[in-house]
Amino acid sequence: MKADTEKWLNNISKHPKDVEEEYDKIFSTYDSEMVKKGYAAPQQAGVVIKEHISNPDGTLIEAGCGTGLLGIELNQHNFSDVVGLDISLNSLKEAESKGVYSKTLKHNLLEPLPFTEKSAEGVVSIGVFSRFSESEIKQILNHFSHVTKDDGTIIFSHRQDLISPLLFEELETLEHLKVEKVTEPVDYFCADEHYKDIKICFFVLRKSINNTSAAN
Repeated sequence: MKADTEKWLNNISKHPKDVEEEYDKIFSTYDSEMVKKGYAAPQQAGVVIKEHISNPDGTLIEAGCGTGLLGIELNQHNFSDVVGLDISLNSLKEAESKGVYSKTLKHNLLEPLPFTEKSAEGVVSIGVFSRFSESEIKQILNHFSHVTKDDGTIIFSHRQDLISPLLFEELETLEHLKVEKVTEPVDYFCADEHYKDIKICFFVLRKSINNTSAAN
């Protein structure tokens, strides 16, 4: 089974069980299909992550690591302790085979991360958030924040066409997290005609104990 990128545009799987089943089926052809379609997000993300996370030796959690394409980039940028999380066990096995993760764990991002508080240098999540509503994104970022060190970094990508004013409103209410940067839009699938007008942005958030929720 191959990745149906046209379906991902407007009918993407959102329920955790559906996502798990989909990626358990497409894991074996995923990497080659992404190359054919010009999927450049891992390379773009690697540059952004390297720019904003200064300690490559600290623990970096990749939430939604899939088959490990970003892990390869992070390894090339000298990140030595990358932990990969994904809901698809088959994808995790493929990621493990690349030899770029210190550990991989099966995990549903809507649940708290299985790490101690403030144990990670940062958390990155690329090509994942289009499956979640704005309120779910806020919930997930709170999980990320819990395991991130003070002054640590959280980076995620999001499709430009799905970035709404409500998302920014939700980000403003995050406790201890502040949006440090939103990058200019870049191509998503540069060789897929269905995505000729679809771009992605990278959000960089900084954790600070001095940044409290707008509601407090």
